Amino acid sequence: ESGEIECDDSFLYFSRKLRENGILLAISESCEIGADVQMCDKGAFSIMQNAFHSDEISYVNSSISLEEKAHRFYEIWTKKEAYTKYTGTGIACRLNQINTLSSPINDTLHTWEQGIYVCSAFTCISEENIKHVIYENEIIDFFFS
Repeated sequence: ESGEIECDDSFLYFSRKLRENGILLAISESCEIGADVQMCDKGAFSIMQNAFHSDEISYVNSSISLEEKAHRFYEIWTKKEAYTKYTGTGIACRLNQINTLSSPINDTLHTWEQGIYVCSAFTCISEENIKHVIYENEIIDFFFS
């Protein structure tokens, strides 16, 4: 889910993704944002032909191990999801026409690992990526202590 919230005569733009063990919430004060998180397990490589640009397929297939191949698969997939959430199209578009490895798209994509998860966020400007991780016990302590 992506959207905007009016706050003190300005807007905060957000994108969130729920996972069984957590939430990725991306917030921007300057422009719309898209974000995605996926658990890095066995990649769904069969979708690459229809969903990945030829450069992205080459990048994934050039991996030296199956573990690296799965990681690269989810790196590309989260980038695509983040970008299409930002544009508002979602994945119901010609995904294989989008090359997340090239400029200008790659210039404002931020991708990182959080444990067994791969996370990506896309904004309209290249700004310093500030990441805060908050754990469940910290949220519980904040609200119930």
